[in-house]
Order: sequence, then C-alpha cells, then structure tokens
Amino acid sequence: MRGRDVIGVRHLLDGARATVGRGPDAFARISIGDAAQDVTIAEVDRGEFALLVPPRARVRSHLASGLGQLGIGPQRLVLAEGDRSVLVFPGGIHVRAQIVPIETFSRSLGTTRHPARWLAVAASLYLAALIVCATLAPSKVSVATASLQRAALDAQAAAVIGAP
Repeated sequence: MRGRDVIGVRHLLDGARATVGRGPDAFARISIGDAAQDVTIAEVDRGEFALLVPPRARVRSHLASGLGQLGIGPQRLVLAEGDRSVLVFPGGIHVRAQIVPIETFSRSLGTTRHPARWLAVAASLYLAALIVCATLAPSKVSVATASLQRAALDAQAAAVIGAP
C-alpha cells in the first residue's frame, strides 16, 4: 500500500515468493532506495511462511498468541497461521502479510461424487422453485368456462334491468 492506495496484491502458495521493485515479477512496482533489482519480501517453502525484511525497512508483527514484535531489516521472520505483519519501507510504502488457511480448488473437490452432489442440490432447488411458482401463480380458466360465466352474468344483468 502507498498511503491508503492498494498498489499490489499477491497470494502465496507453497513454492512461491513475492518480490517488490521494478522487474516483471514484482507484484508492486516501487523503488526501494538505490537497489535496481527486485527485492524478495516473502516466500513459502514446504509449509514454512517466511517474511524477509530488507535493509532499512521496519516490521511490526502481531502473533496469533497475542504478542507483538518490532524489528528492523535485514531480518528473516517465520510466521505461523494467524500471525500478521506489516513491512514499512522508506517513502510511506506498507506491505501487509497475514497467514490464513485457504482451501485450494483441487482440495475442495474431495471425492469424485462432489460435483454430482452439487448438481443434485441445484436440481432440487430448481424443482422447488418451480413448485412454489406453480402454486403461487393464478390458475388459468378455460375459454369455455369463461364464456359460460360471462353468459350467466349477462343473463343476471338482463333480469335485473328488465325487472320493474
């Protein structure tokens, strides 16, 4: 973030890293001091979440245990689930990092019956909606019945009008 403006977002899974700088792989295009190259600030390797604090940057961490930590780079912090940190670079640039559990698409499918279950649920909801709509919709009166009703009303009106 630069002030309140979000200038980049990156979600890291196992084997990924996040860099800032001017290169094509940087998720945030910023200048970091005199460095002409990208700076890696986070990486995930075999379930270990590391925050890499570059030189001249500060870090503020809030651990899941409720403790807070302050630090200055260069430093490597290993974070656990529920921990969150903020890297503060010179020039008012902040990078927020938080370890949250996510369920990837491949793990969410579970068994092969999963899509069939969702299809059955969707079909059931559609059928229920059709039944509700059919019950709430006004019933159609056949043309013959409507003609007989109209003739009876006309006869009644004529009898009332013709009566002294």
